Amino acid sequence: MSLSRLSAVAVQREKGPPQRAKKKPKTAAETQSTEKQGYVDLLVAAIPTEPLALYTFVVGGIVATIDSGEGKRLALRWAIYGVTIVFIALWLALAYRRRTDAGRKRTFPFVEIVAAIVAFAAWGLVMPESPLNAELSGDDRVVATVLITGAGAAVLSLITGKLNKPAS
Repeated sequence: MSLSRLSAVAVQREKGPPQRAKKKPKTAAETQSTEKQGYVDLLVAAIPTEPLALYTFVVGGIVATIDSGEGKRLALRWAIYGVTIVFIALWLALAYRRRTDAGRKRTFPFVEIVAAIVAFAAWGLVMPESPLNAELSGDDRVVATVLITGAGAAVLSLITGKLNKPAS
């Protein structure tokens, strides 16, 4: 969903399982209440949409400038990939610090950062024109895409189980 939502999950986990708003109240007399977030909600929250959108735009822009006679600018693509991973970790760490008080249980939202990085890392490697896809061709590209997507989904599903529990 977004890094903002994932940082909110990190803060909520300090007090218990992450919560979400229940369906809108039907009458004015009803108040907004919350319920525990479900697995799918947390899985979606772990996907860092802001950096993914920016990364996709930048890589697409770089690819659009490449003439057929030039190199593929692989070093630049790999550098942008790495910088985006660092950006995700910094964003979540700083957003968590801004939203929490001194009485928090932990000093670093490790699980949330790992979830966001795993989601980005898999997407960033398998998207069209990614640095890895630019280096591979034919069957190697297809096999790598399937393996990375499967591994990313599996690891993210394991991490999401941790996101559903209070921080310790």
